[in-house]
Amino acid sequence: MAKDVGNAIDHNIIVNYATLYWGDFSNIAATAEFVKSLEGKELGVSKEKVSVSAKPKIRQMKNAADKELGWQSVDQWEIKITADMLDFDSTLLESSLFKADESSTSFGAIQGIIPVSSYKTLLVVGENIKGEPVIVEVPNSYNSEGIQFDCKNRDEAGIKVNFAGAYAGKQACPVKVHVLSPSK
Repeated sequence: MAKDVGNAIDHNIIVNYATLYWGDFSNIAATAEFVKSLEGKELGVSKEKVSVSAKPKIRQMKNAADKELGWQSVDQWEIKITADMLDFDSTLLESSLFKADESSTSFGAIQGIIPVSSYKTLLVVGENIKGEPVIVEVPNSYNSEGIQFDCKNRDEAGIKVNFAGAYAGKQACPVKVHVLSPSK
């Protein structure tokens, strides 16, 4: 007899919309109120899709039993958020390792060690199939892609972004997923 695996609604799969926010945020929660508080703080409009990848780097400790339970260690996480953005503004430039001059009318590329002030929290805010907010939080992030775009006639030119997170200590959490608390 085949096992009933359910459908997308049963599994609450994230399928709809995604907006990127980059800045300093507090009290992050997957609630309609928190999402409403983000209005006007968008990094920009994404062209088609936003991709989220959180991949652990797992080290197998040597032991006689090979893959024995409890002998693996997550040493780090590789976090990547990619998208094509339609907007081109100062926030996108700052997230891409450019710094404004005194008049804030020109931006120059950062050289040397990245200043700590250039790392901000990236939020990917989407909805699950039920319309409930789902938030992926990547602290200490920047757009490692720099600025890359194509100018096209009669087409929306997208600016490619590839956000990566940096650690703030070995035990710091490099990514969090916020979901609405289940009803009890």
